[in-house]
Amino acid sequence: MDRRGFISMLLCALFAAPLAASARRAGRTYRIGYLSPDNSDGSGLEAFQAGLSRLGWVEARNFVIERRWGSTTQEGLRALAAELVATDVDVIVTITTPAALAAKQATSTIPIVMAGSSEPVENGLITSLAHPGGNVTGLTNNTGGDFIRKMIE
Repeated sequence: MDRRGFISMLLCALFAAPLAASARRAGRTYRIGYLSPDNSDGSGLEAFQAGLSRLGWVEARNFVIERRWGSTTQEGLRALAAELVATDVDVIVTITTPAALAAKQATSTIPIVMAGSSEPVENGLITSLAHPGGNVTGLTNNTGGDFIRKMIE
């Protein structure tokens, strides 16, 4: 499995596991916004969908994915993030730091799950690794000393 696939699987577990039981009980269809600057990110999206499927989620029955991608500029990503917010998604999954920043600028109420963001504290996405605060959480690919110490803990 490649790095993006692995990150997507972890992201899937982080996002979907707590909601799986309630999704089945409530019969609700959740709307997941997926934001990536690159439209060639099919492997990450496929791994995310496969992980949801393994947890019992069925696309079009208890979740739908609103996909937005293809803009490598921050302005373009902000516009795509605003589109996702306008579609009233329940959560936004972002791929890359610029996508997470665009989503954070677009909403302070919709949960944002970032996959593979670098330096989320330094970039203002979260307040700390231990206590992210706000509406942003997820995975980071930090390699700095503080992150390595936290992993060892």
